Amino acid sequence: MSESHLGRADPDPHGKYALEFALRREPGNVELRARYRDVLGRINRSTLGLETIVLPELMNPLYFRCGSSDLANFDQVFGQEEFSLALSQSPTRILDLGAYVGYAAVYLAHRFPEAEIVCVEPAAPNFRVLGLNTSPYPRIRRLNGAVWSTSATLAVCGHELGDWGVHFGAASGDAGTQAWSVDEILRLSGWDRADFIKCDIEGSERQVFADREARWHQDALCVTVETHDEWIPGCLATVEACFDPAKFDRSHSGELSVFTRHEVLAVDRAPRRLLLLEPGLAHQPIELQSVSEGIWGFMVFDEHSCQLHPNPAGEAPARLIVERELAGHTRFLATGSLPPKARDAVRFSAEIEDCGGKRVAVGERVIAPGAQAALELTLPRLRGRHRVVLQTEMAETGGDSFHAWAHWLAPQFM
Repeated sequence: MSESHLGRADPDPHGKYALEFALRREPGNVELRARYRDVLGRINRSTLGLETIVLPELMNPLYFRCGSSDLANFDQVFGQEEFSLALSQSPTRILDLGAYVGYAAVYLAHRFPEAEIVCVEPAAPNFRVLGLNTSPYPRIRRLNGAVWSTSATLAVCGHELGDWGVHFGAASGDAGTQAWSVDEILRLSGWDRADFIKCDIEGSERQVFADREARWHQDALCVTVETHDEWIPGCLATVEACFDPAKFDRSHSGELSVFTRHEVLAVDRAPRRLLLLEPGLAHQPIELQSVSEGIWGFMVFDEHSCQLHPNPAGEAPARLIVERELAGHTRFLATGSLPPKARDAVRFSAEIEDCGGKRVAVGERVIAPGAQAALELTLPRLRGRHRVVLQTEMAETGGDSFHAWAHWLAPQFM
């Protein structure tokens, strides 16, 4: 009987995994990075389907479609670092118009970890990969649609360089791709303005920037635009006409035209909602004290809520401790919930402490089986690092904790 060769396939025929391991040990090794990029290029031209890019500085892998234009866009963003722009202050709201598969959004999320980012991408195949690349980042949101001068229905009218350059034009009927104006996108996002606007919309910029006085670009800290005069003449002139040299500096970064405001507009903006259990860009540390080792003791669900099983009254309460960086927040809000099959009431309590351990605020609610109630703490305007302590315990001595699945729903600062 002949010997089987099924188990002899090389699991790393291109040496990709070995290079990724080496880069984790030497993230600054330029030669290793060049070799890794060469391997990605060989894979890109020899296979089909999804493949990953693993960079030591990113917490999560990036995806690219072999044989597509994805890798070329990756080179622009992470190789040439087109968005390593000098800014006078860090943006807190970033609008990515023409987000493609999300490489720029991920780059900007790492550079500006406190920023909220809204990505707008019309092409369905690109949008699917955009979701894969950006879903680990809770501050990145996605809109599947196009950008135009007004609300409209658009149709694909051509491709340049594959999925990288999808052109849209007015649709002849009702069927097509939904398009919004930038003002509409801001309203959908719940924003009054964006600080940083990245625009790469394959020629549609001539339509989008037709209004020279539009507040959405005049109020921005920085606007970057990749213009496409080779496809649609007049794009660059239309964009440049929007930015008065007396107000905006003009420069270039790779293929981008960059318009940066001389003076930053003073904006009195309420701090953004800060979810306590938001995963964030790195491994958000938590501390559990006196919590049951069983699976029911502590678990996160619905991304921003958790179960914290109560201990008997008189014992140390079950405690979840999380530290967060506050930026002028004045309220802490959470909802405590107990299922109907719980047998006895549970005491939910919350404490806020500064970095020195001084208690800033405290509150509690006793919640009966089948009920839920809000727990709100009014705070002085807090800035800097603070600790949040969530606690649960049975409300009465002898209370039965069986099925007392105590849920903290979306604890957050506002």
